[in-house]
Amino acid sequence: MRELCSLPRQIVVMKNGVTSVKDLVENITCRDVKRQRRNVFDDGQLRMLEGPLHFFEARGMLRVHGESGDEYVGVALAGDGRHVVAVEFQRRDPLGGFDGHTVGSAQAKTCYNDVAHDVRLGTTRSQISVESRVVRGSGHESVPLRGGRTVAKRALITGITGQDGSYLAELLLDQGYEVVGLMRRSSTVNIERISHIQDQLTLVSGDLMDEVSLINVLRDYRPSEVYNLAAQTFVQASFSQPVLTGETTALGVTRMLDAIRIVDSDIRFYQASSSEMFGRVRSVPQNEETSFYPRSPYGVAKVYGHWITVNYRESYNLHASSGIFFNHESPRRGLEFVTRKVTNGAARIAAGLDRELRLGNLESQRDWGYAADYVRAMWLILQQEVPDDYVVASGETHSVRDLCEAAFAQVGLNYEDHVVIDAAYIRPAEVDLLVGDATKANRVLGWRPEVDFYALIEMMVAADVKALQR
Repeated sequence: MRELCSLPRQIVVMKNGVTSVKDLVENITCRDVKRQRRNVFDDGQLRMLEGPLHFFEARGMLRVHGESGDEYVGVALAGDGRHVVAVEFQRRDPLGGFDGHTVGSAQAKTCYNDVAHDVRLGTTRSQISVESRVVRGSGHESVPLRGGRTVAKRALITGITGQDGSYLAELLLDQGYEVVGLMRRSSTVNIERISHIQDQLTLVSGDLMDEVSLINVLRDYRPSEVYNLAAQTFVQASFSQPVLTGETTALGVTRMLDAIRIVDSDIRFYQASSSEMFGRVRSVPQNEETSFYPRSPYGVAKVYGHWITVNYRESYNLHASSGIFFNHESPRRGLEFVTRKVTNGAARIAAGLDRELRLGNLESQRDWGYAADYVRAMWLILQQEVPDDYVVASGETHSVRDLCEAAFAQVGLNYEDHVVIDAAYIRPAEVDLLVGDATKANRVLGWRPEVDFYALIEMMVAADVKALQR
């Protein structure tokens, strides 16, 4: 039996109830033991949610050749008199679970008697002819269906409700992808950044702290690409929450990579690495060959996430790549980040809502770019045949003082009249200068930023001023 497309953990409706294919297979097994040769379910009593196919009794145990040798598979079948669908494909793995689910589509002369009997005899492979070409459930190409239709490539984004996740989701939708967003289960969910495209997304529960949930999501939705953007991303908070930062920003990467290794090693993986890994820089500008010297728990966690991505790429031949992104901002940036804090502060002071803005080190220099430009590089990285790591940056550096001057000038104010230095905002270990060399990304990916620093700050201040007028 050959694969046509992926539809794992298919849920079916039976007699006004809901059951899983696993339970259905177990039910079929019991009925086979009783040697019941009739249909297990009458027409109309049970149907697939994805189409007008009726399940019938069938169960087979076949030995097939896989990468690690022959393996046993269990199959439940459904049909409409012309087509047969294999709904469950189970492969044993070293942990005792299943690491594969596929849906095959085939044609048979009859559905209700001969094929079911042949399956019991273990002759399914010779009795069912394949309707279309083989496509892996997580294959990188579109999946062909009956009638010439295709299913778009599917991408999973962790951190989809964040700044980068929202811009990336927009980009992938424009590229024709089906986009699945991973969200932690919570009583309060903030989807403000993706509310305008929410009806085009599939949002699912999962957590980087829980590898089982990641395995289940990968099996259920079979993405061809995974973009791991979720993390504890606020550098200042990492000093007060170092363990949480390590669990999510470091070990969370390992859990996702291992889930991919278990479920489908053909999935392409993008890891959001950070310029904070360079920390106390050893050379200027920083590129892919610059050594790391992180200066915060966040930076340390990102270094771990970066190197574990390299390790899984080399150890398990995964298509796993990292984008070492320098600071990238937008109107969707959180208020706790210095760029948005400054642009929002300038807008509030201009509106008479505040009188001062408290900041830390004004002399820190960063390489700032526009987030929507940078997510384009994420996508380009995963389109390369060979996985690799890339620095993505504007190549220009500006100080926090420059940022303040530009933002306050947009509303006709002098920052020196309103900005107050507050020691509470000084990091225990400061990163003084970051500026990236994106030559490799320019050459290999053809990527270049389109929005410069001053246009970015103008855009952000305008957005904050408009928000305050609502």
